[in-house]
Amino acid sequence: MPLISVIMSVYNDEKNLPEAVESILNQTFGDFEFIITEDCSKDNSLKLLRDYASKDKRIVLIENKENLKLTKNLNSMLGIAKGDLIARMDSDDISLPERFEKQVKIFKDNPEIDFVFTSSMLMDNEGNDLCESWRPNDIQKILDHMKYDTYIPHPTVMAKKEIFAKAGNYTEIKGYGQEDKELWEKFIGIGVKFYYLNEILLRYRLNPSGISFNVRNYSKDEIYNYKKVNICIDNYQRARAVQIYKQISGNIPLKYKLMLLIKFFTPNKLRFYKSVLVKKLHSKKA
Repeated sequence: MPLISVIMSVYNDEKNLPEAVESILNQTFGDFEFIITEDCSKDNSLKLLRDYASKDKRIVLIENKENLKLTKNLNSMLGIAKGDLIARMDSDDISLPERFEKQVKIFKDNPEIDFVFTSSMLMDNEGNDLCESWRPNDIQKILDHMKYDTYIPHPTVMAKKEIFAKAGNYTEIKGYGQEDKELWEKFIGIGVKFYYLNEILLRYRLNPSGISFNVRNYSKDEIYNYKKVNICIDNYQRARAVQIYKQISGNIPLKYKLMLLIKFFTPNKLRFYKSVLVKKLHSKKA
């Protein structure tokens, strides 16, 4: 039986898929199965995956007959996973070669640990580095903040399979990208022991297809360029935000330039507490 079961869902990602798949297959720690669900893509994703599966027997390819979306796919893959550890991966990201080796070492050195996540390098859709993702160094601060937002990058996670069953696996909820946060909250509730490996072991892609562009009067490129600068400010890397802004400022609408300016000069603590307050008010209204 493999030690690790890697689970990844794929939908219309032929451009980024080869880098994502090969970053797993080329890990320095090779005792894993790679479970991939192809969710009825309309591009060449399935063809690419069939080719990889024919060459590497560690790949377990599931071909959906209908589009079931991420949460159902994750739970389905958890149901067939053979490994004692579950590793998440997304089809547009890149795991660094030593990711699994370093995460497995944490489990071996600390038997009480149930869940290990890492830092990540944020990159744009073309693969250019934007900035390192920011979070508190203290694991308790990360967990305390969970009721407002998550500082745990989903595709960096490796966790013991047994805790997923204890928590009832992922819950299908409304809202993009919330299934992970909801599961981490359930893990906290059952006493899961978390570990933050403060090292960049994944390159996380800011993908335009995963961003809402329902903004009148502005193009996708204009909003995407705004978000590339904004994500650096949100991760408290102002110098890097300035560098990127100088490169693409000509393609950011004036309205969004002013928004960036306000955020840039707002103290970090004030921005953080404003975010917490807004989310509290929103939850009360809901």
